[in-house]
Amino acid sequence: STLKYHLSKKHPFTGKKTSSGTDASQSQPSILMFTKSKAVSEKRRDEIVKAICMWLGRNMRPVNMLDDEGLSALLQTATDDPSFTLPGRTCVMGKMKDLYDNEKGKQMEKLESAESVVLAFDHWTSGSQDNYMGVTAVFLTDSFHLIHTTLGIYCSNEAQTGENICNHMMDVIEQWNLSAKVFSLCSDNAANMMKASRLLKLSHLPCMAHTLQLSINHGLKESGIASTLAKARTVVGKVRKSPKQKEQLKKMGCKHMLVSQNIY
Repeated sequence: STLKYHLSKKHPFTGKKTSSGTDASQSQPSILMFTKSKAVSEKRRDEIVKAICMWLGRNMRPVNMLDDEGLSALLQTATDDPSFTLPGRTCVMGKMKDLYDNEKGKQMEKLESAESVVLAFDHWTSGSQDNYMGVTAVFLTDSFHLIHTTLGIYCSNEAQTGENICNHMMDVIEQWNLSAKVFSLCSDNAANMMKASRLLKLSHLPCMAHTLQLSINHGLKESGIASTLAKARTVVGKVRKSPKQKEQLKKMGCKHMLVSQNIY
């Protein structure tokens, strides 16, 4: 019942049995019980909640981790307060939004000092078939320091067409007040990315890493070892899917290491 829940959360010593078998609530509490454990202050509790929010946000942890009994026991041990309880999801989500708004304000102040900005963006599909777009602003300070600011990662299940990408980029530009500062767009060499740049009437800067990777792929095709690489991928795929072959490969690797040690 509600009373039982209150006793277990706020008065953890109630109902526990002593060494003599009597109820701990009926016996005289020891001085050590009160001197060793101390309730966490509201200020300290807010600091802990903020740290939890930062942990969830920075490490991209799900909010349902707050329901873990192990985490609750860990915090009770760390705070030396057996009555310490984790905040609910609504409280944590509200705190995380406040932290985001505060951080966004700081980043907007940095962007206001920039004369021109280059937006780097990319689209990808997650393992659960959700479509995401990440946007990063890049600019130089007056002292020629290169600054990277992540404007956001946005989920959209629309088709990755040039028109849709253009609309998403326009929303991001307006949201961050960058209409008069965007100098160029940087992305891979996909046709839909380049089309979005043309629709936005902005110059397109191809990603150097992606262009280099395309050059390597073309070079491998011309080298004549494409069939060899395909066979190697097939072997690797079969070994990864078979626990028996994987274990056999480990044994062969151990034998190879012993032979190498004997040689040297």
